[in-house]
Amino acid sequence: MRALRISEADRSVSNVASLNHRATFDLPYSSVKSDPIAILVWETDDIVIARQAGRRLGSKLGCSDSKIALITTAISELARNMILYAGQGELSVSSSFLGNSKAVLITAQDDGPGIDDLDSALAGGYSTSGGIGLGLSGLSRISDKFEIYSDANGTCVKVTFRADTI
Repeated sequence: MRALRISEADRSVSNVASLNHRATFDLPYSSVKSDPIAILVWETDDIVIARQAGRRLGSKLGCSDSKIALITTAISELARNMILYAGQGELSVSSSFLGNSKAVLITAQDDGPGIDDLDSALAGGYSTSGGIGLGLSGLSRISDKFEIYSDANGTCVKVTFRADTI
């Protein structure tokens, strides 16, 4: 796995031995085609780097422009949530399969306080930051596969977009 932490002072690439245990819950993906590119998200500049990684992978897999827009929207929402609620986190982008289709898999995980009322957050209209509370519920609607785990030790979200759909 490659990990990226981009800031004005540090533009280095380092190896990451493994993802946090929350990223290992079982999902029905048949295989992963590439090593994930992991971006350590600490500031808004890191969101741009993560979006670029998602855009490049989506293009490489043959995603339509509208699908790439959904991928970058998901990355923005997940990365922004990590900064807002946890202060930082890790977002990875990798190619995968969903059924027989090539797909972009986005995994976002943090060590924040978790989501107190996950059911309300997924229903929409729930926010603890004063926003409109449509982020996670919107992600579940625009993605082809959405999975979330959250407890007092952090949150992990996995979102998949099939490359062959608009």
